[in-house]
Amino acid sequence: PGPPLDSAFHQKLETDTLLTKLCGQDRLLRSLQEDIDQRQEEKEQLEAALELTRQQLSQATRDAAAPGRAWGRQRLLQDRLVSVRAALCHLAQERERVWDTYSGLEQELGTLRETLEYLLHLGSPQ
Repeated sequence: PGPPLDSAFHQKLETDTLLTKLCGQDRLLRSLQEDIDQRQEEKEQLEAALELTRQQLSQATRDAAAPGRAWGRQRLLQDRLVSVRAALCHLAQERERVWDTYSGLEQELGTLRETLEYLLHLGSPQ
């Protein structure tokens, strides 16, 4: 006599559930990576703008108001850059957490697959 059919059926349902969770984690990872890419691009643009502002400040200008505006612009760019860097750090940590979950689900799926193959092998004629 082979193993109970409900055991193999239960394992298959559990496998389907894990596959659904893996798909959800994959979508989340892709979304996080898109966010990271956008923030990285923004960071690079801010760094370039900040460098341009620094160059403007280092040049002597005749307009007395220009240095004041440049200092204000530099401060705003620095503040935004700090914010973007913090967001990048948070996104990277979130991506790590999601990736760890994804890896755990993959391991669980592998174990279930082995169990299901074993159960199906027990039920096949020898």
